[in-house]
Amino acid sequence: LDIGLNASFIQAAPSGIISMISQSGSFGCASFYAMERENLGCSKFANIGNNVDISFVEVLEFFREDPNSRIICIYMETIEDGREFLKSLKSIVPIKPIIVLKGGRTSSGMKAASSHTGSIATNYIMLKTSIKQAGATLCENASDFITALKTFSFLPVPKGEKIGVLTNSGGSSVLFSDKAEEFNLKIVEFSDTLKERVSPHLISLVKIENPLDMIGVAGEEQYYEITKAMLEDLEIDIVVPCLVVPPFLEMKSDEHYRGIIRAWNDTGRLKPIIPLIFFGEDFEDLKKFAKKEKAPIFYTPHEAAYAIKILVERLKLKV
Repeated sequence: LDIGLNASFIQAAPSGIISMISQSGSFGCASFYAMERENLGCSKFANIGNNVDISFVEVLEFFREDPNSRIICIYMETIEDGREFLKSLKSIVPIKPIIVLKGGRTSSGMKAASSHTGSIATNYIMLKTSIKQAGATLCENASDFITALKTFSFLPVPKGEKIGVLTNSGGSSVLFSDKAEEFNLKIVEFSDTLKERVSPHLISLVKIENPLDMIGVAGEEQYYEITKAMLEDLEIDIVVPCLVVPPFLEMKSDEHYRGIIRAWNDTGRLKPIIPLIFFGEDFEDLKKFAKKEKAPIFYTPHEAAYAIKILVERLKLKV
């Protein structure tokens, strides 16, 4: 897709840095729709079916050497040469993130896979353990698969695990905190230095703690100043600005997000930010601005927490 060549009958995603191997052409097609929605692009796509003439390993080794394939993703139902596949994963993961979604994990799914590719689906429990040992990101569902693509496309790997959260809606940060604990993520106490820095930008009703609930009156400038302060704080590695777009106060749907991204840009995009715009999929101005700025949006607490989970996992690979 780098050179505008689409040798299939499906609609291609915009050109980009993701390369995909799939055993299902229709899954690839659906993924392209999701990539376009999330402002992601595809470099190469290989639909290998039941591996009758080309294997996962052969394509993986090509993607390994291809400079435009900076992220590799795989949809698989069966694998013939498991040892060579895992050996290839282990050699590539330190260089490029690899995201895997396995179809045919249950008895019903295995039966469906048999009729699809004509092969016996690989045992999921064995494969799951092996893929994780290789350091690849194994997704449990298609939504997490797209979230992983978005995360690795837009965000740097953090230097540590400490999370700072700011919000204009207590509910969104509470639900995010629940998910964070499920994934064993670390929402830390604010340092005294950070508390002193953010205090002038908050009204007196606000209790300065993590998560920081700035309440509904917080606008673009508050989001800019608080996000920037957290990004520059030595005790915060990952910043999660949560937002419910207010249906009042004559605020525009993208103004808070503009403050978030301005702070990220002004600090050199050195740390990952996870903008959680709770159920914000229908705000077109917001999405247009995200596309222009090449920045992500996460729409649910699960999506935001999952993004941090896989970034931290990659951090622990020491890559």
